[in-house]
Amino acid sequence: MITTPEQHESVAKKIRALLAMAAPGSGATEAETILAAHKARELMDTYNITQTEAELRADPVVEDIRWSQGRYDDYAKLGIPSAVAKYTDTTIWYDRNGRLHVLGQQADVTFARWLLDTLMGFVARGAAEYQGSHTEKRNFAMSAAARICRRMLDEVEARNKAKPQGRDLVDVTKQALIKDWLDAQGLKFRKGSKKEFDANAAGLAHGDAARWDKPVGNTDDTRRLK
Repeated sequence: MITTPEQHESVAKKIRALLAMAAPGSGATEAETILAAHKARELMDTYNITQTEAELRADPVVEDIRWSQGRYDDYAKLGIPSAVAKYTDTTIWYDRNGRLHVLGQQADVTFARWLLDTLMGFVARGAAEYQGSHTEKRNFAMSAAARICRRMLDEVEARNKAKPQGRDLVDVTKQALIKDWLDAQGLKFRKGSKKEFDANAAGLAHGDAARWDKPVGNTDDTRRLK
């Protein structure tokens, strides 16, 4: 618990250093940038310290693109990106070429991209290893993705209920910056159609086994989650 202005500034200094490490051109490795982005957000929430509007506007909105990584990865794409977007304060969409676009502040985009790779890869590998027909594998993947989404959204809801003072302004400013970027590009989104599928108990259990806590060590290992 922060009790003095000196302690507040000390934590704020750590947050600024972590955000700088997560920025492009910092020279940090992929594992270090992901850890820095995660730790910065963790400190902000723990100590009720938020970026000022000036700091947010000084941090330009960036776009990252993630290519499709396989058939079952595409089934995970039907739900996980929307949950990751809410979890990381980003905007995520996919185009007709199957690419996922991730838009937001650099630290948020770094964390979102890692979550997409981690969770969608986890679903895809589980479906590929599942013994069944193509339709059964598809239902496995979609069930696992649906369970992961539900768990992530439950965390977002709990986090919002415990939202620290000043966080609302940060959220509004981030979304305003993203909207300005989209408007400048002339991009507008239409509502997607809902796809029905038969729930697969094994897929739901696979989704329950997913983890998205902070990465440790080599990111290639953490992405496997096994």
